[in-house]
Amino acid sequence: MLCPYCGASNRDAAAFCLGCRRTLGPAPPPAPAYQGLEAPAVDRWQTPYYDRAPVAPGTFMYAAFWPRFGAWLLDFLFASLFAAGPGIALTIAFVLQVDTSGSEGEDNTSLAIVGGFMLGYLPVYLAYKTIANAKGGGWGKRIAGLRVLRERDGANPGYGTGFLRAFVSAALGSFVSILWLLDKLWCIWDRQKQTWHDKIAGTVVVAVR
Repeated sequence: MLCPYCGASNRDAAAFCLGCRRTLGPAPPPAPAYQGLEAPAVDRWQTPYYDRAPVAPGTFMYAAFWPRFGAWLLDFLFASLFAAGPGIALTIAFVLQVDTSGSEGEDNTSLAIVGGFMLGYLPVYLAYKTIANAKGGGWGKRIAGLRVLRERDGANPGYGTGFLRAFVSAALGSFVSILWLLDKLWCIWDRQKQTWHDKIAGTVVVAVR
């Protein structure tokens, strides 16, 4: 007889499949956690894939390191493109304020440049990352064919989880570079291809192509 799970041939009345080692019998009903779940609401920002229903846990095709790194690099460029404008604007405003106040010294000017840029850049950068994570991935991940999911139910992470994921990733990047590097490389040997910020936020990155 044929296994209803993997299609492998087995002898009649076999208790377990020789191919997938599952107990032979009728296919199990859908997990209770998925009863009543609906696909996310459709909007113009979403691509058709992101309008689909949650993906069942155990069926994830976890994304490998290089597609993830390419998607991160693209999202970093997109986020920086949006965040650079406010950062430059605040930098100019702070430098002009230093000049008009009559403050002297290179230290004040340097502080105005760095402080103004970071105050304008970081909130917009985190906002892009938060929205991207909440919706299942930014433009970079969509170009790379990846999607961010909540590990527990396969749905889009939502804004709370999206912010946590973005904040932890940015915080690790602000420390010694070895922490940022380990965070990104951790998915190479992790069983579920998770980085540290994935594990803390409870998310996984999967391939959708």
